[in-house]
Amino acid sequence: MNDDIEIGRRLRKLRKDAHLIQEKLFEELDGDARFSDSEYPKQTISKLEKGKIGLSLTKAITYADYFNVSLDYLYRGKKYYKPEYEDIEKMLGFSNGALHRLEELNKKNKNTIDTLNKLLSPNLAPLFIELLDALFEHSFVDIKARVSQYPGNTFLTEQNNKGYYKKPIMLKPKDLEYQSLFTISEISKNIANELKKNGGK
Repeated sequence: MNDDIEIGRRLRKLRKDAHLIQEKLFEELDGDARFSDSEYPKQTISKLEKGKIGLSLTKAITYADYFNVSLDYLYRGKKYYKPEYEDIEKMLGFSNGALHRLEELNKKNKNTIDTLNKLLSPNLAPLFIELLDALFEHSFVDIKARVSQYPGNTFLTEQNNKGYYKKPIMLKPKDLEYQSLFTISEISKNIANELKKNGGK
């Protein structure tokens, strides 16, 4: 397959991942003299993404600087935006895209990184992990089997102390959703309280 087409696909993915339309990206890059296409400057990005023109080194450097990726990624389609991401992924398990977003956050939004650091501190990390687990569980609340159960997930399969079998309560989809959201809310409150104790907002 044509290398220019493959490169164009990678350029398009970078733009899409950054939630930019072509016109906005052109505005962002147009100030860089290395980027301008002398014949049809406003169509440069479209032509690059379709593989109709090749990615010159000067344009590649502009892309690499703007999107914080390596030339290896742009030209050769290396799996990782940056070589060091491979080692970090092996060590921590973060995906290439997640590492890229974290690095971008560190450059553009220090407050978010500061908050993540606080959430991963020894006193907050258990609560933060509990919150992540609860959010993960909530994402599957609609596809879980609807089981007959009592509050607290206590399954009753034998007689109660009076010798009668109780009819289990059927939790409806909305009940499961509310229960899940309540759990998330309670964990979030606990995190907020811990942050306040340590001078956070």
